[in-house]
Amino acid sequence: MQIKDSGARRRFDTGAVRDLAEGKGRCDLLPLDVIGGYTSDSILLNIDHYLREGSPRALWRAIEQYGDKKGWNIYTSMLEASKQYEDGALKYEERNWEKGIPLHCYIDSGVRH
Repeated sequence: MQIKDSGARRRFDTGAVRDLAEGKGRCDLLPLDVIGGYTSDSILLNIDHYLREGSPRALWRAIEQYGDKKGWNIYTSMLEASKQYEDGALKYEERNWEKGIPLHCYIDSGVRH
């Protein structure tokens, strides 16, 4: 799976870069607790819990539930995630994500995809 690329970048003070997000919506601003409750989507509910409480366990539950939905065990989930990291390294550079990108950017992209 190749990462889409508009060719335009936003740069952060930390030196990290991401594709422009304009026109894609801001999924990080959605009331994930309300939507998750309405749709019975525990993945969204756990992401919301992570955002509001900072609970790493809630994020792990979301990851586990997503893997279950796809029929993956934890090792397959990690391998699939590593493919995204590989594509990201080709698009930007290795370990770009470690330079510091605001959490809301990850939530926006993750919920949208």
